[in-house]
Amino acid sequence: MITLKNERDEHASAIEHLLDKAFGEERHYKTCQRLRDGQEPIRDLSLVALGKGQLIGTVRMWAM
Repeated sequence: MITLKNERDEHASAIEHLLDKAFGEERHYKTCQRLRDGQEPIRDLSLVALGKGQLIGTVRMWAM
C-alpha cells in the first residue's frame, strides 16, 4: 500500500537521495534547479509517497 503524506523535515535526506537516483547528481546544475536555489518548497502543497515505510516518490510545489 502506498501512503501520501505532507512533506516534512525528516523526509529531506530521502528526497535528495531519490532525486539524485532519478535525475543524477548533475541535476543541481540544471536551469530548473537554479531557479529554486535559496527557496523552500511550499510545504502545504508538497507531498511524499511512502511504501512499506520507505520514501518512493515526491511531488514538490515551488513559488515562482
